[in-house]
Amino acid sequence: YTDTKTVNIPTLPAGTILSTHQFSIWLGYVIHEGPGHQTHTDLELYKTTCQKRNNPQFSYILNLLEDIRIENEDIKIYPGDRKYLDSVHQFIDSKIPNHFSQNPDIMGLIYKYLFINHRNLNTNIIQGTLNPITAKLISEIDFCYSTQDCITLADKIIDFLKEKQQEQTQEQEENNKNENQQSNNQ
Repeated sequence: YTDTKTVNIPTLPAGTILSTHQFSIWLGYVIHEGPGHQTHTDLELYKTTCQKRNNPQFSYILNLLEDIRIENEDIKIYPGDRKYLDSVHQFIDSKIPNHFSQNPDIMGLIYKYLFINHRNLNTNIIQGTLNPITAKLISEIDFCYSTQDCITLADKIIDFLKEKQQEQTQEQEENNKNENQQSNNQ
């Protein structure tokens, strides 16, 4: 993570000698937090918005949107950074437990969709597809040019997910009611 003055990356014991692959991952973290967030994210707006919303799903969605946006911005300026940023995501993907990757929840599917379609990086570990309506909404990330744009889109996504959850709950209640009526009629 980062703030306006400091980049915090995974620590290494003194004297650690990194392999080329390990160095790529380490440098990818630095690039993501340093030139990525410090240059392209309004960190104060990001932080205060997450605190105000106090919603883990919102924070997760906003973080995904902002990560995709800032990495794409960084890659436009420094195309060579892509390989280091990709190595971090492949490393993170390799740590996803199998039970989360085979039956991912909506957040896992959003993660996969964003990285494949808007960061051009396939996350082979996560299986499943996002429904077209949700995918269309998330595709609005292509019009996110600032942290505020990502916040607005995160709010829209969370509102949409709440609506879908309410619809599913109502549908389930209606099904239960119908089943109870059929049981009573027999």
